[in-house]
Amino acid sequence: LGGRSAWCGAPPGWIQSLVELDAYAGQTVRLRFRLGTDRTWGAEGWTIDDMAVQSCQSSAPAAQIDVTPAAIDSSQPANTSTSQLLTIRNIGAAPLSWQVAAEASCSDPGAVPGLATTPMSGVIAPAQATTPVVIFDSAGLLAGAYSANLCISTNDPDDPLVVVPVTMTVSETIYRYYLPLLVQ
Repeated sequence: LGGRSAWCGAPPGWIQSLVELDAYAGQTVRLRFRLGTDRTWGAEGWTIDDMAVQSCQSSAPAAQIDVTPAAIDSSQPANTSTSQLLTIRNIGAAPLSWQVAAEASCSDPGAVPGLATTPMSGVIAPAQATTPVVIFDSAGLLAGAYSANLCISTNDPDDPLVVVPVTMTVSETIYRYYLPLLVQ
């Protein structure tokens, strides 16, 4: 065995070894184990257990969503319309597909009056972002607080559903009348 790489000596018990085979990627390889000794050998030899051949390459690139803000609040008078921006970022390495819906509960879909987004879906390239407009419309709503969720469905394997709580507080319309003041 002169001049060849080898394990030698008498290890104390079991050892774990890792052998780099990258140089043989894409080729058919035969793994063999050969025991070589000199004249002083008198022990049992080797025992090989639990051998595995595996790739250490990372998994396929994936999309990864990041949404800000985490919650949206709007306070406005009755019969008005306001808007705020929602930022959806793709911090992953693959395109991010997303779709947003305004729901009372993400597990029980249903349209929410006075709340909409535009656009409602899209695809974001890696390291890019989009800013859908969240529209609050209090037309026809009574004074009070209205709660809902923006349910963002994605192809992010770790976050397939991102929930952004939304609250719209509608204030009463106060009418003020001014009468002319006459002074003599």
